[in-house]
Amino acid sequence: MLKAIRSSEAKLVILAGDASDNTLKKFRDKCGSYKIPLVIGFDRESLGTSVGKPERVVLAVTDQGFAEMISKKMETMSEVEYIE
Repeated sequence: MLKAIRSSEAKLVILAGDASDNTLKKFRDKCGSYKIPLVIGFDRESLGTSVGKPERVVLAVTDQGFAEMISKKMETMSEVEYIE
């Protein structure tokens, strides 16, 4: 995941709201440094279910169009903290 952020392959990162404080800080710092939009919300079970996998703490979206679509949808949801 960090490799996708460092290479700017990630166009959007989604981080579970129940991630550890250390993980939250790490991804906030990395996404901020590399100017990758970050969404914090939901929980690890919801993120995993959304991609058909077991629990996931972080997801990277690599398709620009898909990232834009998700970002627009997230702006209207109250259960997420959106960080640009």
